[in-house]
Amino acid sequence: MATRKTTSKKPITKRASVKKTVKRNQKFMSFAVTQQTAYWSVLGLVVLVFGTWVTFLSVDIQRIYDAIDASDTRVYLPDDLHKHHHME
Repeated sequence: MATRKTTSKKPITKRASVKKTVKRNQKFMSFAVTQQTAYWSVLGLVVLVFGTWVTFLSVDIQRIYDAIDASDTRVYLPDDLHKHHHME
């Protein structure tokens, strides 16, 4: 015979939730300098400085690549090209 599983239901107790409504005296489009304004301003400044630094770094790296390419590039004049093919 199979054993039957029984589940016992415990009574669920509901806690009274207290909801408070906060009245705001400020209008939606009003501007006030708060602590969050300072935080967001500093964060925005850090992001802009980091982005500028990455851009300058990228330009410097590209200049290095260009210098390497310029030093590796050989310019063959038509006479030199003709001689070069006969040497091989």
